[in-house]
Amino acid sequence: MPLAPSGARESATIVASLVNPGDPRLVVIEEPEAHLHPRAQVLLADLIAWAVTRNGKQILVTTHSDYIVYEVNNLIMASARSNEGLSSEIVSAYLVSRRGEGAVIEELGVGMDGIPEDEFARVAEELATRRGFLALAESGEGEG
Repeated sequence: MPLAPSGARESATIVASLVNPGDPRLVVIEEPEAHLHPRAQVLLADLIAWAVTRNGKQILVTTHSDYIVYEVNNLIMASARSNEGLSSEIVSAYLVSRRGEGAVIEELGVGMDGIPEDEFARVAEELATRRGFLALAESGEGEG
């Protein structure tokens, strides 16, 4: 294990906690996306959902990963069509934002489409807008 990549080392403890049918019943995972490829993040989200629905775990996850949020949303949407997936009734989501010198915790409504993706979409829109301005500047069309 000491020679394994950092993502594998950090994920091993998480995976062991999720697949063990006994204790711990409550698993707290802080930023599971750290050092993981996006595909591995999706697989980890699937494992987390499996641990909740099939292994009786309660899981608290903090994340900045849009891949994890998108896959949770996919699983919620899948549950509306079949017995597979993750029911929106057992998922809660919160957004923590900085306000002045403190922080505000806002509960997000989880519906049949999953967790609202507004915050992630806002960042993607900002990046796309910046890329557009850079492309214009590079082409010389932004001058004048």
